[in-house]
Amino acid sequence: MVTKAELEAEVKTLRAKLRERDAKIAAEAPPQPAHAAVAGMPGMTAEDVEAAIAGIAGEVEQLHRTHPMLTLLAAFGTGILLSRILR
Repeated sequence: MVTKAELEAEVKTLRAKLRERDAKIAAEAPPQPAHAAVAGMPGMTAEDVEAAIAGIAGEVEQLHRTHPMLTLLAAFGTGILLSRILR
């Protein structure tokens, strides 16, 4: 039967190996920007993008229904910002 001390020693060695492996992987791979992980996701099809856009549009529509003054102020602010940019 395995004792608690033996199990703890095994866990300690496994954690050390895991830290070494993580350090090796981090040293080999160049850092990637955050958007690169999302852009390279497999399964991100045109239908998924359309569904995401539809979800965002639904949230904006719901925001308009629940907080109409906030939506009005956001539209007003966007108009002022665009007029300043296009001036």
